[in-house]
Amino acid sequence: MGDSSSFGKGTVQALIELNEFLHGLDDAANSAGALQITIEKVYRVTGESTRLKGVIADVTIPSLTDSAEFGESEQEHPLAYDQVAPTANDAAGNHKPLFFDELRNRSIKRINEDPVFHDLSAEIQLIKQKLWDNCVSLNEKVLRNEIGEEVCLQDKADADRITASGHDPTKHYRLMLADVDKPKLKLKRKADLETAQKHAVLADTAKCSNSLLPGISGANDLESQRKMRL
Repeated sequence: MGDSSSFGKGTVQALIELNEFLHGLDDAANSAGALQITIEKVYRVTGESTRLKGVIADVTIPSLTDSAEFGESEQEHPLAYDQVAPTANDAAGNHKPLFFDELRNRSIKRINEDPVFHDLSAEIQLIKQKLWDNCVSLNEKVLRNEIGEEVCLQDKADADRITASGHDPTKHYRLMLADVDKPKLKLKRKADLETAQKHAVLADTAKCSNSLLPGISGANDLESQRKMRL
């Protein structure tokens, strides 16, 4: 779960220095350069290559890093996508399909109801629009309006994050050594937005394992491990 897909590398290269083959011929051998040769390719158990497409997420979580413009498919001269024969894989242990649709629906419902994710979606759209426009206005009035909209968007996002977390990161406190043992200073660990959503998906996985696939052993153990991590 996470971004819609990974980078999409899927290959291993070896760098061969040409100096080794031209040694002793002339001084130019010291700057002969190198060849980069692909020596291995990576495939998943499904037989699919991770070339260009990457590993497709079963559950997608909105993220500022989720952009196709930075994947392997956007690099120069990428190798083509291909497939090999799949390997038998019964992940559920009972030959029944997994419940990805249910996990996606629950995740989408949480995201749609979370104002912090609404702010993130607005920020993502703004970044995509800027990349698409690929220009900056030199008109002072237009530029001030654009900056003002961005400031308003950021202020709303900060306010929603403070409401959601109960903590204002903009506040600063002056502490003395005599204050270190005060109970109010006890550190509280709270997962960030994406991590919290991943924890929720793990909880859904445990619940679905128990309710939809009761024959799967270890479902209760998964729920216990999740609670220990949280």
